[in-house]
Amino acid sequence: MKTILYFASDLDFNLSDGSSILAYEQIKLLNSNHKIKIINCLKDKKLTNQKAPLGYDYQEIEIKKNIFGLDEYPSTIKINKEVFDFVVFTSSSQVALINQFKDSIKIYMINNTDYQETKHAFLNVYNQEEVLCKMSDINIFLTQKDFLYFKSLLLIRKNDLVISPFINNNAPNNSPKVPNQALITTNLFNKHNQESLMWFLKEVYPKIDDKIQLIITGKGDFKNLKAHYDKVDFRGFINREELIKLYNESALFINPTISGSGIQIKILEALSFRMNVVSTAYTNTFPHIIDSSNNAQEFADLINKHIQNPNYSFNFEEYNKFNCKNFLKVFETKTQTKSMI
Repeated sequence: MKTILYFASDLDFNLSDGSSILAYEQIKLLNSNHKIKIINCLKDKKLTNQKAPLGYDYQEIEIKKNIFGLDEYPSTIKINKEVFDFVVFTSSSQVALINQFKDSIKIYMINNTDYQETKHAFLNVYNQEEVLCKMSDINIFLTQKDFLYFKSLLLIRKNDLVISPFINNNAPNNSPKVPNQALITTNLFNKHNQESLMWFLKEVYPKIDDKIQLIITGKGDFKNLKAHYDKVDFRGFINREELIKLYNESALFINPTISGSGIQIKILEALSFRMNVVSTAYTNTFPHIIDSSNNAQEFADLINKHIQNPNYSFNFEEYNKFNCKNFLKVFETKTQTKSMI
């Protein structure tokens, strides 16, 4: 049995976002064979004092911004004096903590990093992503985008891993789907998600058959959008149980991401609930399993195919039943976490 210190970043045990789902599933699996301590780093938030399930050794610390707009961690973290076998970092700004763990094997989980935004050339501030990547003993890349970027910097080493995480604990029910119901999940606190949703609503939505019943859920303020798109059902933030209900009901999942981000957990989840998926090609690493295009008219046409042609949608779903089952196995967190430690 190994001892592991896991630095989470804004982990929400309500599982309200993909990052929290990923972190929680990794923690559960690691805890099944090892002794794990969680330190949850909360950025720009007050301490939640949420209770970690399953009796985990859990601690919260509050992270504030410095005058340069960068996350500022306490110079020392108050933990027991024990030496951990492994220390897992999940955010580039945690580089400030790495020197406290010289006797541990350090793992950096690199997931959808906005590395260009961490560069403040006019202040000559070092790139936190690159520094943490160099100082860690093992880097685990969770998207192809990140792997290719660090490969271009000659920062890939033989111990590094490229994995794509997914939790396939889902059990879709066999009730009929609502034929015209489509679902988008998003997080408007992320500027890339804001831009993607606005591109969809302005460029794609006007071209879609008006029979569509579109539901949009997620974090953020949807008031202004509701005023302009009164036919769209903006649900805002919903709990996990309500989201699973929508996955089971909806026939189509729409992912209008307009920036390259590799594989997204929400697409994998949608596939696991037998949903047909229309996405931009930025996130389509699913050949023959989802429909995709980066062109607004083509994107709308693909959605209309599913809405207007029940036979197309049904055949697409039947074709994918076997393919998705085998495809999703590749991305299961259980498999990937075992290869991590």
